[in-house]
Amino acid sequence: MSGIRLLGVVARREWIEIWRGQGPRLLLGLMLGAVALSSAEGVARYHNSVAQYEAATERAREEWLGLGWLNPHDAGHRGTFAFKKPSPLSIIERGDLDYQGSSVRLETHTRNDSPGRAAAARSILARSDGAHPGSVMRLLIPLLALIITYRAFASERQSGTMRLTRASGVGWRTVWAGKALASLGAVGVGVGVAVATVAVAVLTTGVPEGARGSLRGVYALLVAVLAMYAIGWTLMGLAVSGFARTAKQAMGLGLVCWIGWAVAVPRIVHSAAYTLHPPPTAWEFWRAVETGRGDKWSIGYKGRSNFLAIYDSVQGGLLESEGVGSTDDLVVDAFGLAIEVTEEEGQQAYDQSYGAVEDVFDAQERVVRRLAPLSPVTAVRTALAAAAETDRTSHDRFLDHAEQYRRAVMSTLNLDIAYRGREGRTGESTRGMDGAYERGPDFWASVPSYEPPTPAVRDISKTLLGSLLSISMWALLGLIGSVVSARPSWDR
Repeated sequence: MSGIRLLGVVARREWIEIWRGQGPRLLLGLMLGAVALSSAEGVARYHNSVAQYEAATERAREEWLGLGWLNPHDAGHRGTFAFKKPSPLSIIERGDLDYQGSSVRLETHTRNDSPGRAAAARSILARSDGAHPGSVMRLLIPLLALIITYRAFASERQSGTMRLTRASGVGWRTVWAGKALASLGAVGVGVGVAVATVAVAVLTTGVPEGARGSLRGVYALLVAVLAMYAIGWTLMGLAVSGFARTAKQAMGLGLVCWIGWAVAVPRIVHSAAYTLHPPPTAWEFWRAVETGRGDKWSIGYKGRSNFLAIYDSVQGGLLESEGVGSTDDLVVDAFGLAIEVTEEEGQQAYDQSYGAVEDVFDAQERVVRRLAPLSPVTAVRTALAAAAETDRTSHDRFLDHAEQYRRAVMSTLNLDIAYRGREGRTGESTRGMDGAYERGPDFWASVPSYEPPTPAVRDISKTLLGSLLSISMWALLGLIGSVVSARPSWDR
């Protein structure tokens, strides 16, 4: 009999043995049911989030357009909001979404944090990882692979079947390859159906035609990550079965591996990242911001006198540059220009403080990435959150984009006061801060509404490829372990 036919015979016999037991069938049904239910919940949650996003965005725009006649600086204090648009792939992985908030208030002088975190309204138990397709797959795919493979070598060696197979002239490489092929196929059935279920759920969200191409590319990479994840766990399961003396021992070792690699190690990795690079407390952060703003002559109740000093300096510069002797003869309004100067200088303080915090988070993530080969769960969670745009990087991209919009709007308001604020002004008042200069609905309508950033497909793809590389390294370890354990198992 040819080697290929022998391989087919071994694989077919292993396939039958796998599905003869109730464990793989029950766990497969549990995983697929959980994926289907969590996908349905994710779709409903997504549609609810989109409805809230659209309603909130429309309401914020209506309030901005309804300011009536108002001084532009007062309008800056009234402010508006920017809202984060959910991604259709967010049904797969909640990531850090419930701890990030989905909106930010945009107002003059201040860069606000993102409030409205959904986790704050939940009980402690409900704040756990949550039931979504990503968490189901990354926890149950390993368990399915271990349940399918734990009997592969250990059970046959325990019952003596391995000696009969060896006596029939079948080589250990053929046996290993056949068992690996059947096991990978069995696990692949579960992963394939789960991935297809999630894909159908994503399509029901009504993905815009223009975004389908990029989403297909991201989803294809995500499928590759999950496939390598399943391959790695299957090979690890074969290695455990090869080293164990009995099927019971193989099951025990497999559960220890699952608890260690899927539960304990990821938490140890994240704890190590936090310990090595602790972020500042909220009090320390805002104290640094206020100190920086004070150094930059920011406006505010503590910095009012400093602002007046800047105002007088700007006004003196205007008198000199325009060559006039009286503030009544100035063309440019000193208040609007001084506000713009303090706004720009205050931005430097915010950039410095927020940049310092982002540096800490970046350092934490570098630790997690370097230790990712210790546990594939860490790498696959990073990939899922990146694809779903529910990770910190995506949230920071939204906050930075909203901040750039805020600065552009406030600059428009300030410069409008500077270059048009003296129109129709009479009497002794020479400062735009008295609110005499007003703008109406046409001006508010000329300020563009906030548009969320487009997905950074290149950055997302880089993250997915990095996770794929980490998981591949771990899968290679499983391949080596399964091959090394197969020969001694064959000889016993």
